[in-house]
Amino acid sequence: MGLNFGTLCRLGGCETWSTQQAYDVANKALLECQTLRANAADELKAETIFAQGVLAFCKGEALSSAYLRSTKMEQEQLVERKFMQALQYFKTAYQLWTSVFGEKHLETVKAITMIGTLLHRLQGVQAGMEWKRKELKIREELQGEMHPRTQQTRRMYTMLLDAKLQAEKRDAPAKTSLDGSGGDQQEEGQEADQDARGESR
Repeated sequence: MGLNFGTLCRLGGCETWSTQQAYDVANKALLECQTLRANAADELKAETIFAQGVLAFCKGEALSSAYLRSTKMEQEQLVERKFMQALQYFKTAYQLWTSVFGEKHLETVKAITMIGTLLHRLQGVQAGMEWKRKELKIREELQGEMHPRTQQTRRMYTMLLDAKLQAEKRDAPAKTSLDGSGGDQQEEGQEADQDARGESR
């Protein structure tokens, strides 16, 4: 339930729930889950930590789209802070899942997906490419080349590669047109939703 409300927060709420209400419901559910799993096995702790990362990502997206606003901090700074927080959660989940399952596992690849997405958002195309390449290789091995998630990852990686090549042709700084809003971010948002619902399996 918690992550469904996280997604609702990212999308700006609905007639029944405001963006802030959706976030509050999701956050409360995850805090309760964290308490219940305080002494759980590492793979279960990783699930909760990953979910906290998804919620931080969703809040960052809601702030970026101005569905939520802050009176205490500049909007751009707060968005970056939420994305950095999400990145740390995903890195922790990645470390825990890797220690339990190894890197070539569908739980671990969820964290790889989100680390690549956040690095792209925060640091640009080059930073996200390594993780997208890693994700693509693992998905091809585990799910096959024709699986919808493998194909989605290939599209994302191709878009990042094209952006990198275009930037090199222009001999421009690392920032490219894909660093802002665009089709890649929409697809990344879809990846986040799918991983939150466990659709990478």
